[in-house]
Amino acid sequence: MHFTSMLASTIVSLGLASLAAADRLTLDYNCGLTHCHHDTWYETDFDSFSVDYYGGCGRPNIPYMQELCIDEGKQRAHFRFEGQGRRCMKLEEHQDGGCDGWNTCATNIYTETPCTWS
Repeated sequence: MHFTSMLASTIVSLGLASLAAADRLTLDYNCGLTHCHHDTWYETDFDSFSVDYYGGCGRPNIPYMQELCIDEGKQRAHFRFEGQGRRCMKLEEHQDGGCDGWNTCATNIYTETPCTWS
């Protein structure tokens, strides 16, 4: 009986841990008169990765990630890791930055959400 109780406790703990693990995407912009500089970071509970992002879909240099697509106009993104289905993100937070003069700065933070679009 003790083994069954420990097994059930372990299964519940693993289930809760998987619910807590949510990925996020941070896009930092610094735009001048003629061009914009983007710093994009994909973050997990365990690591963060710099992403070369210039719009649309691509295969970033993130281990086992097959695709990352960002649709800024619709304020959403999706990604897919090897062996997994599509996972989705939505724009959770927009922060206007502290640039002055001719520059415009902003940060957009996308967080994981259930996929509600095709």
